[in-house]
Amino acid sequence: MSDPVTPNLGLIQPIVGADNNTWGTAWNQNAATIDVAFGQAQAQRDTVVLFNATGVVAVPAANLYGICTAGAGGISLTLPSAAAAGIGRKLYFVKDDTAVGIVSIIGTVRGSPYQLINQDQWVEVESDGTNWRIRANN
Repeated sequence: MSDPVTPNLGLIQPIVGADNNTWGTAWNQNAATIDVAFGQAQAQRDTVVLFNATGVVAVPAANLYGICTAGAGGISLTLPSAAAAGIGRKLYFVKDDTAVGIVSIIGTVRGSPYQLINQDQWVEVESDGTNWRIRANN
């Protein structure tokens, strides 16, 4: 009879009194599974990027928290394709300065380019695999 496993990670659940001398092996396998799961979760964390260049800047296809300084001349951020980013990828941008420059977000967002005009104005977009959709904004 094989040991039961947990539903989410498939961790081995040794049977008390029936699995003598196998708990060490089960624990090592479970530890390896947990380590992989945490490693994948760590890879999905948001990356903080400061955008303060002038002109057009390419945005990486990773979960992203973008802090944008537009300055007097403005800045244009070009989104990666929603297909390349993958379903569920989220990007968040906030205009951090009081300067007159506009943060223009270029890509397949409704009303593209989407513009951040005022300090602390923000937008969060999410990929559906085809388009970037606005999830929230102010």
